[in-house]
Amino acid sequence: MKRSIRGRLGASHVLVAVLAATLVALAVVLAGGLRFDRYATDVQNQRTQTVLDAITSGYQAGSGWGAGSQATVDMLAAANSVQVWVYGPDGQLRFASGPAGAGMMNGSGMMGGSSAATRPPQVAGKGMTLRRVTLTAGGQPIGSAVILQPKAPALPLNSAFRKDVVLYIALAATLAALLAVAVGLFATRRITAPLEALTAAAAAMGRGERRQRAAAAFAERSDEVGELASTFNEMAEAIEHQEDWRRSMTADLAHELRTPLATIQARIEALQDGVLAATSENLAVIGDEVERLGRLLKGLRSLDDMDAADFSLERQPLRLDQVAAEAVEAASERFAHKQVQRQPQHAHPDRAETRQSDPCYPGPPGAGARRRPRRVGRARKAAACAGDLA
Repeated sequence: MKRSIRGRLGASHVLVAVLAATLVALAVVLAGGLRFDRYATDVQNQRTQTVLDAITSGYQAGSGWGAGSQATVDMLAAANSVQVWVYGPDGQLRFASGPAGAGMMNGSGMMGGSSAATRPPQVAGKGMTLRRVTLTAGGQPIGSAVILQPKAPALPLNSAFRKDVVLYIALAATLAALLAVAVGLFATRRITAPLEALTAAAAAMGRGERRQRAAAAFAERSDEVGELASTFNEMAEAIEHQEDWRRSMTADLAHELRTPLATIQARIEALQDGVLAATSENLAVIGDEVERLGRLLKGLRSLDDMDAADFSLERQPLRLDQVAAEAVEAASERFAHKQVQRQPQHAHPDRAETRQSDPCYPGPPGAGARRRPRRVGRARKAAACAGDLA
């Protein structure tokens, strides 16, 4: 099964976004929860200290705690969700205050109150803390207090606040993950779209569509994808140029091969029909054409050598009058058939034009054989380098 790079990149972006949002949310919940617990504990301790300060300030030497001070402590304890049992210096329970009820006990007995005033629990229940604190006034011990209070995180208000915070963080993490996924999919599209276009263009070129190119919008990008698209277009242009050159070369080779073959065929047919005698001159013409074919094939072999790293081109002067004379000689029979008369005018033997625009340009030795005219018109043009045609 084919797996597209877009699907894999998209899946990786989704996975990274979800993992990042989840890890950030967990980190925020854990760190925020610990910080909130410390804060809630500090607040709870401050409230407890307020109750203890009220107990200490309400103490009167000789008489202990009066009804007014007990009422104040009971109100503060209830407001702060604290139960407190206050003992005198002799270890006797004086009074108890808190949400479970309030009571008072002096040396002669207990006056009012509830079961919570009898004695504190020996062990704190779940979510509760139990501790004993020594009470002092003016640097002198005045008794002790046993405090029973819920742990700060277990308070209903604190627990509800933490749940709300976790819910909001979860919503924020979900929105962040969705946004990251959208951005990741957009980035994936930006990356894979040029690759898909290049794949389609390469497939089209494989089917023979040599003019296929990458879109200009991709090639003009300044990143690696744009460089890839530009390189692909350069490669496609080079391939198209080579294809055009190959077709042109094939057509030229067909014409170049047809000329000596046609000459050989005409000579052989003339010899078979008795039109020409089997003299050494007539046979030499056939031999010359065969030799030209050999030189042409050798030249084709030289084309392969041009791709070699150590290939070097050696340029030599060429007698254009000889090239023209050979061309005219090769077309002499057709001249005679067309009743074309020649009046040769020899050019200076040392002159040789080297410009490629000149129809009689120089070339390596044997180039005259490769410049054999394919038609009488070309033969007349080549003959013009050595003389005028009437």
